[in-house]
Amino acid sequence: ELDLLLAGLPEVDIDDWEKHAAYLGGLSAESDQAKWLWKMLRADFTKDELAKLLHFATGSASVPATGFGALSGYNGRPEPFTLEGRTDQNEGHLPTAATCF
Repeated sequence: ELDLLLAGLPEVDIDDWEKHAAYLGGLSAESDQAKWLWKMLRADFTKDELAKLLHFATGSASVPATGFGALSGYNGRPEPFTLEGRTDQNEGHLPTAATCF
């Protein structure tokens, strides 16, 4: 049990990730972009790739022992994985990513 608390869950539960995600900038769980992301993660990503994406986005390659609802920021406060739409870009603008943890 101590190992689980220290290291987190060994596998990424995409359903739990999606359930606890937050959305900003005009995106919602029903947005095409959000649906595409979750569909792609389920269909195309290996366990290793999911861990790498999680590490890129949160700074940790494992899920907290109690799941995605317990993600926290560098200050220890709860910080959900957030998808944010950008409305200030032109149509030809490529997607961007930012991490804050």
